[in-house]
Amino acid sequence: MNASGKPDRVGMVSRRLSALGWTIRQADAARTQPITTLIYGTKNAGAAKAMQRTLPFPIRLVAENGAVGMRLVVGRDYLSWKSRNSRLHALWQKGPMIASLHKVSLKGVR
Repeated sequence: MNASGKPDRVGMVSRRLSALGWTIRQADAARTQPITTLIYGTKNAGAAKAMQRTLPFPIRLVAENGAVGMRLVVGRDYLSWKSRNSRLHALWQKGPMIASLHKVSLKGVR
């Protein structure tokens, strides 16, 4: 979910996650948020950690009892993120989104 306040700046995140095999549904948040957060159901802790390792920028993990799947909320901190690797930075920083996991758990994900 794009909560960065800049609708044209986080679309690359959803395209990149989709290319890496994550199921994506884009959306805009009703309001901005300062910190990028991944909200996940407790049964999806392994998948949440896998997505955290996939993303080159920092995210805060938040477990929610009863949550189904995962919801990545990209905050304003993403806009100022700079990678030391210019190619990696170009992959993830271009100009709304929800990343979701439809399965309750993934076997083999660490």
